[in-house]
Amino acid sequence: MADEQDDELLLTDVAEEGDEQEAPETPDAEEFVLELEGEEAGDEPPLVKKLRQEIRDRDRKLSEYAKPAAPIEVGPKPTLESCEYDEDKFEAALDAWKETKRASESQAEEQKKRQDAQQREFQDLQVKYQASRASLPIKQEEFDAADAAVRAALPEQVIMGLAKYVDNPAKVVAALGRYPAQLSKIADEPDMLKQIFMLRDLEKNVKTSTRTPPPPPERDTILRGSAPIAKKEGDPVGDKLLEKALKSGNMTEYNRHRKTLRAKAA
Repeated sequence: MADEQDDELLLTDVAEEGDEQEAPETPDAEEFVLELEGEEAGDEPPLVKKLRQEIRDRDRKLSEYAKPAAPIEVGPKPTLESCEYDEDKFEAALDAWKETKRASESQAEEQKKRQDAQQREFQDLQVKYQASRASLPIKQEEFDAADAAVRAALPEQVIMGLAKYVDNPAKVVAALGRYPAQLSKIADEPDMLKQIFMLRDLEKNVKTSTRTPPPPPERDTILRGSAPIAKKEGDPVGDKLLEKALKSGNMTEYNRHRKTLRAKAA
């Protein structure tokens, strides 16, 4: 149908339509950092420092979650009897117990805050990712395959960085699915911070567009743009048939007439 659209996802200045070429080389993340104006050689711009610190913090938190701190044991509340009816000893033990109880409650509260903050961030990034996915006019099967390939190739911290620091993360994921050489190049980079910058740079070269395929040509019609058909001299019948055919677009009668003339001439 003429109204059906064929959707394309292309990397800018990469390939003509229909060509199967690799995506353009992503600018080196380290070179990107060194080319920032206003920074002396060797100095990291604020954004780089911020990203690097967040990656360190995330690694530390992941390590903490992997090895959670042992919960503070409060123990039973001391009694005068457990203190051998020594009031001074009892008051000291009770004060220590209350302090331990406060520390235990504070520990539990901090752990809950960290878990809630992590959950909120995860949910916000999921909403952003799904919204960017909804804006892409590509088939769900293709996107699912690209998403699975990216998750298999890149560390979880880089996936989080992709969702957090790239404006349209789903578009980048779809591009990496269509250009696996780019995904391999990013996956081969050992520095996770550089990987995130490579993804940000790649987004600048991703371009989406749509096109409507032309309708199939109808049967017995003249192709527009073809060479003009010359009239046969001394053939008034053929001239009328040709004029009629050019108006209607149907060459059947004219072709039949020419075939009859060729048969008589033979």
